[in-house]
Amino acid sequence: MKLVFAAERHDDYGRLLAHPLTGDGRLLVKSMLAAGLGELLLIPPNQDYWRCLLQAEQHARRRQLGVWASGVPSAPARSGWQPLLTRVQEVRSYHGRVTLLAEGGLELRTGRSLPAPARRELGRFKPGERLFVRGRVRPTATGWLLWIDHPWQFYREK
Repeated sequence: MKLVFAAERHDDYGRLLAHPLTGDGRLLVKSMLAAGLGELLLIPPNQDYWRCLLQAEQHARRRQLGVWASGVPSAPARSGWQPLLTRVQEVRSYHGRVTLLAEGGLELRTGRSLPAPARRELGRFKPGERLFVRGRVRPTATGWLLWIDHPWQFYREK
């Protein structure tokens, strides 16, 4: 086993932050995600390898392995961090920001920290398209709100 340290070596609680590699040099977390043994969660700036980790998670989710066996809800039923597989109803763009309205009264907003290419990608969604999204959901007077601040929080579902 070998450790590859993340951008920050310790978290706020003094815990070591690193990516464990197997004896043959593979990311242990990638193998675990591909088997459905957990969900992807990255805390900036420690988001190295997010693309390959996301692909591994998608593999497990599409095959309903492990934590994905019961599927993913289409709309929030509670507040807090959660994955959702929802359908876009409306897309609004203004001043470089994008807001998507989705089923179940879910409103998705892009934060300023979301890179411009990811904001453009969200802005290209069409009503009826399916979107996998994850994040902290909060109740509002009209439904639910989820901020998208990082590219690994969403992808178009085929």
